[in-house]
Amino acid sequence: MTQLYKDGFMEAVVFLFFKGGKILVEIRPKGKGKEVFIPNGAVEQEDSENGDYLINAMNREVEEEFQGNVTITKYEYLTSYKVNEIKINFHAFLVTEWKGNVPDFTVENGEKFADLKWINLSDYRKHLELPSAVHICQQLETRLENSSDS
Repeated sequence: MTQLYKDGFMEAVVFLFFKGGKILVEIRPKGKGKEVFIPNGAVEQEDSENGDYLINAMNREVEEEFQGNVTITKYEYLTSYKVNEIKINFHAFLVTEWKGNVPDFTVENGEKFADLKWINLSDYRKHLELPSAVHICQQLETRLENSSDS
């Protein structure tokens, strides 16, 4: 799988599942500890063959990591965030409807990789430390505040 790069940055998608005031986070093993992320994945060259490469990548990554148990049915583009230190441009999508059941863990290369857990959006700062994940959650909070004002 060849990853897709634009302007020197690896392209990646973040799929922020949101329902009932909760977001889905991925708890990945790191050394002897754990690291908490919003589920995400790299865009691959094949994603750019037909249609919107970001949507194709999001659907492919969800298919792979959730073992074919989940099909996204409603989403919207939320924000992007460039991480200069590691040259990744994350494109975040807010996923609000899907078919199937979100599994208890993600799979990478056919093996269990990371646990999945629902947390309250209001508690994201207790769980997420990476600036990209904090930015994405802040954008969701802003979107929710603006939609409740109208």
